Amino acid sequence: MKNEKPELFNITLKEQIGKMAGEIAVSFLKYLVS
Repeated sequence: MKNEKPELFNITLKEQIGKMAGEIAVSFLKYLVS
């Protein structure tokens, strides 16, 4: 159990960072285009 929890947390953390990076990239592209 103890070994699984950090992995699960790491995966969700990576997903959150990925979503944030994607949103920042999209807003940055919109800023460049406009």
